[in-house]
Order: sequence, then C-alpha cells, then structure tokens
Amino acid sequence: MIISIKKRDLLIVTAALVLIIFVPFIYSQVGLGAKAGVGVWVVISNQNPVNITINISNAQAFDPKSGGSQGIVISFNVSDPDGLGNVNGTDGNARVIVNFTLGTRDIAQFRTHTICVNTTYPATPTARGVVMFNCTVNMRYYDNNSASWAINVTVIDANGGSATNDTRVFTYNSLASFTITARDVADGAQVNFSGASVGQNNFPAKAPILLNNTGNNDFDQINLTGANLVQVGGASEIAISSFAVNITNNTNGQGIPLSTGALTIPGIPGMGGSDGVNPNATLMHGPGVSGDTVPYPGNADFKSKGNQTLLFFVDIPSGTAAATYNNTWNLTVVDID
Repeated sequence: MIISIKKRDLLIVTAALVLIIFVPFIYSQVGLGAKAGVGVWVVISNQNPVNITINISNAQAFDPKSGGSQGIVISFNVSDPDGLGNVNGTDGNARVIVNFTLGTRDIAQFRTHTICVNTTYPATPTARGVVMFNCTVNMRYYDNNSASWAINVTVIDANGGSATNDTRVFTYNSLASFTITARDVADGAQVNFSGASVGQNNFPAKAPILLNNTGNNDFDQINLTGANLVQVGGASEIAISSFAVNITNNTNGQGIPLSTGALTIPGIPGMGGSDGVNPNATLMHGPGVSGDTVPYPGNADFKSKGNQTLLFFVDIPSGTAAATYNNTWNLTVVDID
C-alpha cells in the first residue's frame, strides 16, 4: 500500500517523530534525576566541665604582708557531665588555672596560683556531685591596693574541654610600711661617720641609708627630725646644723642642713622626687633592688621604685673634742593624698 503525504504534512510528521524520540532523553537529563542517600552522624566524645562556683563574695578583702608574700586561698566547686573523675585528675591530665588580674590587658598586674588541692564529693540524694578545689595564689606586698582585683578560674578536663568563671572580684587592702638599713654595709640603720677629723667639711657617712617601701602605699614626703649629737661620757655636742642630707651625690654642696624640727627632704633639683614629679624626695611602692621578678610592666626605673637612698654629710667644727658622739634621729614617711 502506498501512502501519499504532502510536503507540508511531512515536515509536521518529521518534527513529531523527533520530539517523540528525544523527549525521554531530555527528561532524563533535566528532570528529577537520580537519587542517592548520604549518611550524617555526630560523635560527641566529651562534655565540658560545668557549674564552676567560686566560694567567696565580691566583698572579700585581704591584707598584704609587710615585705613578703600573702597566700590567698580561693575555693571553688566544679562538676562534669562525663563524671567527676574527668576533672579531679583520676581520668587523666585534668588541671585548673587560677589567675588574679588588675587593670587592662597591656599593663595588668598578674598573679597565678602556686598550688591547688581537690576533694571529690559524690552525688547524694540531696546534692549533685562536685569536686572542690582550694588554690593558693601568692600576692606580693607591693601589689596595688584595689577593690577591683579580678578572679579568673579555668577548669580543663581530662579530654581538653574547658570552662571558665570570671565573675568574682576581691579587695587587696592598703599597707603603710617601710624599713631603714645602711646600704652596702652591715651597719643596720646607723648613720656612721667614723673616721672624721676635726675641722673636716662635707665628710660623708660610711654608707648611705636605704629606705625600702615594704607595703603598697605611695609616700609623697620624707621628713627627718634631727637632734644634736652628744658626747659619750662627756658634755660636748655636735650641733644638728653641722649635718646635711641629700638624695644624690650630684648636687652642689652637701645638701640641706638638718634641724631639730621636722625637715622635709627635697627631691633632685629640677627633677623632683623619685616619681619625677613631686618636689620632695618620695618613697613609691614597687619591687625593690633585691631582684624581685617584676609581675607587670612598669617604668624604666621600676625595679628601684620601692627604694629611696639618703646620703649624709657632716662638718666637724674646729675645737670639737676627739670622742664618740651619738643620738637618735627620726624618719617619717607621709602619704599626703
């Protein structure tokens, strides 16, 4: 049988056949496509410590110890969902860090704990299980007086998970304290003019004396109340006005004459006191020359900040009897703020 198709109809039929052939192929490329399942899972191998409770109030205050360290004990509790052995050291290398800080990060004073001991209290029907830590932090005598010392407690469990509590502060009280010693020689607090001759002027003491600030107060003024030196076993005297004091060997002459009244010792002419501002000799708080490790950044002269040297001189008047003379002078440091 012969089928006759017109040319126009042939084009229509051809187009229809093309669509019938290629539609399944196109559908397979841009339609719903193939599907494959993807497995997703999470393995939680550790839970961080929880419920760090610091057992002091923000009103707690501590006193410095003159010239030494004051151990401050911080007690705190902590739990761990993975078991108390995860934080008390039973399960591995768990540890705690207790820091005290005062001030902004770049200039903060900083202390950290020296020792921690812990006690485990298992859960009971009326209380959850906790580990109690008692950590000792040593504060130095020159650490600043402030009510804003921040306590930072971090607990790191056996698997490296950690938690922190930094919500507590305490007060480190002020302490006014200083000592007097002869510098570089074993003369105690003596101003020793041994070896001076009659008629000799500007004769220096055997060694200067050193004032060491053993507290955390700043003293803006040093006063000296003198007395005539009296002959031992005799009636002669050396007048107090024959003695002078200064805080540097670089001044002209022997310094300022002493008197029987309270004399305020001046600072270095044109430079002020130890703080570079006060016109008087000063005694600032801070580490001394004994080599204390500086716990926070300070001025260039920070290591000698807690000391003040006083140098003494005497004019021996002509006619003074050769003998031993002595008496007691009084030094007072004053915080005038």
